[in-house]
Amino acid sequence: MTCDVKNTQFELAMELPIDNGFDGVSDAMSIMMNGAMQISDDWQTGRRYLTMKE
Repeated sequence: MTCDVKNTQFELAMELPIDNGFDGVSDAMSIMMNGAMQISDDWQTGRRYLTMKE
């Protein structure tokens, strides 16, 4: 039995350069930067998905 897992932004960003070579690098970087900005915005608004130990 297999598990149906949705593709994550990271997986998509890794597939683009593999499939398209250097032509896919700019799209991959855009996906990664958008994901980083979303995490940063969520962190600042209090929606924290990761917890840090003090």
